Amino acid sequence: MRFKTLLFFLCFLVPGHILFAQCLNNQSELVIEIQFADYSYEISFELSSSSQVISEQSFANSNNFDTEQFIFCLDPGEYNFTMSDSYGDGLLDWGWGDDDGSVTLLLEGIQIFYDEGDWGYETGSSFTIENIDIEGCTDSNYFEYNEDATIDDGSCENLIISGCTDNSFLEFDPQANLDDGSCLSAVIEGCTDNDYLEYFNYVEISIGLYEIIVDENYLNPNVDDGSCMTLITKGCTNENYLEYNPDVNVSDNSLCVELIVTGCTDPNYTEFNSQANVDNGSCATQVVLGCTDPNACNYNELANTNDYSCDFIDTDFDGICDADEILGCTNPLAENFNALSTSDDGSCIIMGCTYSNACNFNPIANNNDGSCEYPEVGYNCDGECTQDSDGDGVCNIYEIIGCMDNMACNFDILATDPSSSCIYPGSYYNCDSTCTNDSDGDNICDELEELGCLDPVACNYNPMATDNGECTYEQMYYDCTLNCLNDSDGDGTCDELEVLGCTDVTACNFDAEATENEGCTYPANYYNCDNECINDADQDGVCDELEIIGCTDVDACNYDPNATDEGLCEYVDIDINYNNESNSLSSSSNLNITYQWYYNNEIIDGATDKSLLVDQNGTYMLQVYDLDNDCYGTATNTITDLSIVNFDHKTLVTPNPASNHININLNSYDYYELSLIDNMGRTVLEHTNLAKQINLNGIKPGTYSLSIKHKKRRHSSKLVVLPL
Repeated sequence: MRFKTLLFFLCFLVPGHILFAQCLNNQSELVIEIQFADYSYEISFELSSSSQVISEQSFANSNNFDTEQFIFCLDPGEYNFTMSDSYGDGLLDWGWGDDDGSVTLLLEGIQIFYDEGDWGYETGSSFTIENIDIEGCTDSNYFEYNEDATIDDGSCENLIISGCTDNSFLEFDPQANLDDGSCLSAVIEGCTDNDYLEYFNYVEISIGLYEIIVDENYLNPNVDDGSCMTLITKGCTNENYLEYNPDVNVSDNSLCVELIVTGCTDPNYTEFNSQANVDNGSCATQVVLGCTDPNACNYNELANTNDYSCDFIDTDFDGICDADEILGCTNPLAENFNALSTSDDGSCIIMGCTYSNACNFNPIANNNDGSCEYPEVGYNCDGECTQDSDGDGVCNIYEIIGCMDNMACNFDILATDPSSSCIYPGSYYNCDSTCTNDSDGDNICDELEELGCLDPVACNYNPMATDNGECTYEQMYYDCTLNCLNDSDGDGTCDELEVLGCTDVTACNFDAEATENEGCTYPANYYNCDNECINDADQDGVCDELEIIGCTDVDACNYDPNATDEGLCEYVDIDINYNNESNSLSSSSNLNITYQWYYNNEIIDGATDKSLLVDQNGTYMLQVYDLDNDCYGTATNTITDLSIVNFDHKTLVTPNPASNHININLNSYDYYELSLIDNMGRTVLEHTNLAKQINLNGIKPGTYSLSIKHKKRRHSSKLVVLPL
């Protein structure tokens, strides 16, 4: 915004030098002109308004005889001018010059005060500057807006529509004519369905087996180009685990949970191994349950496995003695339900769909019956689209692109997504090429009708006219060809109509009615006769020759309050990425910044690195400070899928701090995964084996994030590495 303070332009003390001020639209130019005589060092003056002193000038160090001129741009208001002489003889000539000195005040070129010679100790004048009405566009929603205008002249034509004007961004608005910085997401064509391999950055590690590469710099496609080809099937590819699946195309060994243990897996044999999950044929002696205590009343001499039935007490209070209980499946929903059983032995077989990603998943089933049902392509089990970029209820893969404007001639009622191929009728016609307005039914559109005089005796008779218009006839002093009947000077203006005025079309007071030239005036540099800029490409009221280029966005780091024309702005740009393998957040930024992490709006003490190891779900915020431009920026990441069971002892890793090695005190645990991450978010050490001691050779001294994972258990802490 332009600040309308009292501006003034003071000339240098150069004899005979004249300055021209460039005043704002609602300001008036005041010129103070002083012709010195003798003893100019005795002279001073003060110009003030009702609220402040605008200028105080003293000539104590001067003794010249020249004319000095001072120019001020003043807002409307009341002003006072006072000139003083310390000796008390004003501008009297004592014989050193030719004439007495004088002081003159000119307001917009008109003299409003004059004094000369001996005016004693003081002279001056008070005067008032009235408001100047300025015509222009007074609506700030239009490009033509003139903030100095006080009267709207109807010149508001081009409505400002803010938005993204770059069609290489998803936010592109074809209606926008003023870019508001909302272009955020660049268009990236490719496969946009994350159920397909082509959506990701990947490599083929063997025939038919791929690895998805986690790269924080990789940008996933956001505009589908039909390249989705390979549906992702993730699974365990380690043959040492029960979950091993040879048919997957993307290896995910986090799904490898249970190691294969061989042995007798049939609990009906005495060789039964409860830890075994793969039978090796070692089952030999079938279990015969019964009471094996000869002293019990229900002793069974054939039994080889005590079933703890040597008791007459009804321990389950079901009215049946323990010795008479019949074991079996008592669940009527099970395939092997035994109606004679009195006590459940855990052998029930319940058929159903056991895959949790199926729509009809049965959580109580323990045997899959092949009945699993899955959603239609593009939908989830609730019949909702899995991908619906524009949120119109039509899945991306079923969208129909066409003209959706019912005002267009090729409007497609079946279209679900708009295209740019709408066809509209020509101006003044409908889609069948007939006039939309033809009030007289002559097949000429009202807008194309040509008005003209149809009277053959009129001066302006027009045989090409289609609608009768106004006719003109011979005017007083003229014939039909507008030649004067009397023109004594032959200038084309009738003697009776001669008018005095400025006839120069380049002058501000050009009078189109004038026929004899008299008294022309002209505009100041860079302005037209309405005191408006001749060149003002951005319509901001500042002439192009006077523009100052700089960043005008107050939210930018390099905002320049003095700028009048838009320049390059700089912003804090920061991204946060979550790695669910290492349970860590890492950041990247475009500027020289410092960092501070927050958890659920609470500051995390000491968390001032680019990365952060997380141990619980919630919202994490990173606040950054741009050291170069003194401005802040923030970014957040909400974690909801973190599933960690921490080790319950604090001496898992010793010593800490460490120098050349660390000990892993897993006790009953065996297999684990270890990673060490530096403060830049880089993994500097990975370890996966049964070792109880890890060598730190090659690890630079510093503070690291340490993560140890064993199945669903995890340990996260800081590890300080000391110099050797």
